[in-house]
Amino acid sequence: MDKKLIPMILIGLLAVSVLISGVFTVIYVTNVKSLRTLQSQASFVNNRQNLARALLTEAVEYSKRNPAIKPVLQSVGVPQDIQPAPAPNAGQKNAK
Repeated sequence: MDKKLIPMILIGLLAVSVLISGVFTVIYVTNVKSLRTLQSQASFVNNRQNLARALLTEAVEYSKRNPAIKPVLQSVGVPQDIQPAPAPNAGQKNAK
């Protein structure tokens, strides 16, 4: 009976291991899909924010040449001392 019991236990453990691996695979795939969706949404938001900041900076610069737009900018709560966002340093490497 010992010779038949050990292979059955090992086969049972293998089956449980396969099921657990399948569950983890499904969880991983759904999480990667969610991550890709969230990354595309974050990219969209960042692009929209950069566009709004550029438009705002341009409006403040225009208000320096044409002060008639200042009441409009003040009505939406735009401060007059807006600085353009610093450009990201894509080529700069971390130096330690």
